Amino acid sequence: MFSFPGDSSHRVQPLAGQGLNLGIGDAIELAECLERPLKRGADSFSGFSEGDDELIRSLREFERNRQMKLIPMMASIATMQKVFSSLPSTLLMAANSVDLFKNEIVKFANTR
Repeated sequence: MFSFPGDSSHRVQPLAGQGLNLGIGDAIELAECLERPLKRGADSFSGFSEGDDELIRSLREFERNRQMKLIPMMASIATMQKVFSSLPSTLLMAANSVDLFKNEIVKFANTR
């Protein structure tokens, strides 16, 4: 597997170009998960007491939320790799001409 800029968290097949997008999504989701308890008045970073529980809950929420995006994305990338390597180029060009198909793929890829 190749490693490209942005793939520090997620090493993905470069044909999908999603390493950086996934990393940015991670950063945004982590910030949101850490911010939620602060908005409720909790102190996630108060030391070894109540803050630990808040921090652990926030990190578990982050992990759960990202898995909901990462698992389908990784499965999609693996499927794309298999399809591109096994189908004749004429079939791929035909699929590329179907706008509905392309639009759904792009919409999925652009979600964080």
